[in-house]
Parts: sequence; structure tokens; C-alpha cells
Amino acid sequence: MRQAIKIIWNHELFRILFLITVVLFFASSTVYLAENSKNRQFSSIFDGLWWAIVTMTTVGYGDKVPETTLGKIIGFLVMFSGVILVSMFTATVSSIFVTKKIKEREGLEKVDLTNHLVICGWNNDTERLLKALNNLYAKRKLQVVLVNNLPPEKVENLNEIYKNIEIKFVRGDFTQEVILERANIKFAKEVLILPDETISPNPSDEKTLIATLNIKSLNPKIKVYAQIINRENANNLKKANADEIIISNDYLPSLIAGQIFSPGIVQVLSSIFNEESNLKIFRQKIPPKFIGKTFSELFNYFKTEKNYLLIGFISDEETITLENILSHDYTEIDAFIERKLKEAGLNIKSSYVRLHLNPPLDYVIGEKEDAILIGNITE
Repeated sequence: MRQAIKIIWNHELFRILFLITVVLFFASSTVYLAENSKNRQFSSIFDGLWWAIVTMTTVGYGDKVPETTLGKIIGFLVMFSGVILVSMFTATVSSIFVTKKIKEREGLEKVDLTNHLVICGWNNDTERLLKALNNLYAKRKLQVVLVNNLPPEKVENLNEIYKNIEIKFVRGDFTQEVILERANIKFAKEVLILPDETISPNPSDEKTLIATLNIKSLNPKIKVYAQIINRENANNLKKANADEIIISNDYLPSLIAGQIFSPGIVQVLSSIFNEESNLKIFRQKIPPKFIGKTFSELFNYFKTEKNYLLIGFISDEETITLENILSHDYTEIDAFIERKLKEAGLNIKSSYVRLHLNPPLDYVIGEKEDAILIGNITE
């Protein structure tokens, strides 16, 4: 009982509600006792409670009026205390909502989204990423939580620009579990980790590695897409069980060589990967009636029915275990990663993507395969 009272008394809103309840109980019982014998308006304790509520809230219907001197004194006390307590209650409730709004704006409040995308970090390309997502999700709204140290005004501006994305903001270091929990990482669907330039102009891959480990320990089933700067760190990210690793400028040398060998290739790729273009490469489920059929049959279906170009197939395989991804020389990083995962109680089984591009026309489609398509699409 003492602990319950202490908890109630330490919370301002509960404290005011408790005082209002005490005043109502005292007023209803005393006015009933004072008026019951001489005033028919107060024939039950409920009549006293009704009068106390109407008087305290300053509504004043006038349907029940004390007639005795003691009853009028009680009425005066109830009016005076009611004005004070109800005003305090209104101010406290308003303060709670205002504080919540301020904390949300500053990125200090836990978000209540589920199945959302969390983007950890911010750099010069992140806004172009949001622009591309905004174009793709024209038919249904995408929920995104940004975890970085941007100014609140910048996040508000992003919400104004990208109407197809519901953007929430969490301020802080995304390598810390408390910040990740504030982004509701346990109920997120996907996480994208980017080199963060909001803290330092020279971001490192170490933060990406630590963040991946912490995210997987909090939610082993979540998909983690990690962008790194140095190719040498890709192996460490695989050990940390990142689902996809994106290496900055990884395809630039090949793209330049392709442009030299076949001029115009850059323009072709630009028409597909430009964030403003609706022409995209995307993955789509294959209609069940085409399972066991040939590539040429499905190709004709997508081209004639959807005007999509079928270029191949993709499937997910789950065969990589913790022992497979740790290196043979077992470095200190391996030991750290293994300890971190075991402390989280994780039995690692990582998935990898199996691709089959440009198959022969008589290729038979399997049950677990999805189609890789090129076409104009807005999801």
C-alpha cells in the first residue's frame, strides 16, 4: 500500500486525480450527512456525489442546492478547491501532450511503428534515397524511422517534401541499444545502415559493424542492409550476419569500363537507377500456374500482360551457419562477434541470394523462385 501511494504521489497527474477523488468523496459524504434530514434534494449518497461533481467542475446546474449553513460552507470549499484542482488537471494534461510533441520533434520519444524501415545514419546520398522511395511508394505509404543527429527542422522539412513516406525521427548514436530500442527495432521489418556524416565528416565502418551486431541481438529475424566504405570490411559484416552488404562505389570502375567499351551504357543504367524514373529492376512473385513451366512461357506472359521484361530468377537460400562465417585464423574480431552473438542467445543461420540471369528458353521454373523484372512500376 505504501509503495502504491508513493508511486501515485510521485506522478503529478495521478497526484491531482487522487486529490480530486479525495475531495469528491469528502464533499459528497459530508453534504449528504448535513442535508439529508432537512433537504429532500439529498436523499442518497449518490445525490451528494452528483452535486459535488457539478460544483467542482463549475458546471452549476442548480438542480441540487444546500440549504443548511454547514452545507453552504461545504459548497464554498468544494467550489474553491474545484477551481484549483480542475485547472491544475487541465494544465497537467496539456503539458504532457506538449512535452510528448516536443520530445517527438527532438527525436527523444520512442516510436510506435511496426513493420517499418529503419535508416541508421545520414550522408549526402540519403535524401536521394528518400526521393526514390517516395516515387516507388505512390500507392501505399512507407513508414520510415531515421536514426541520426540531424536538426529537427531538417526532418520536418523532409516530411513536407516526401508525402508518400511517414517519417519518424530518433536522435542519437545508432550503435547504442537504447537508441535502437527507441526506434522500436524489435518490431521493425528492415534496417539500412549508412555511413553517418552527422557526427563526423569521415565515417568509419566500425560503427556499421557494431550496429549490425546490436541490431541482430535485439531482433535476429530483421533484414539488415549495411553500406560500407572499404571493401576489406565486408568479411567482418558477413560474420556479423548482415543480410546484404553494399560497398560504396563498388561498381564504378566496371561502369566506366563499360561506357568506354560500349558508349551509352551509362545512359541506359541512369534511366533505370535514377531516383526520379519509374523504370526499375524489381522482384515479383511468380503466379502459381507458371511453376514448372518454362522461362519462355513466363517471359511471354509478363511482356504481353504487364509489359515487363523478364531477365531471370532469384531465390533465398539459408545454409550459412556461425561456424561457416568465422574465419579459419580466428582473429580477435571473430572472438568478439561470436561472444556477442552467443550472449544474445542466437543460433545463426544466414541467408544468401541465388541468382539465375538470362536462363535458356526451356529453363523450368522452381517453386521457391521469384521473377526479376524491368518495367515501369509504382508500388
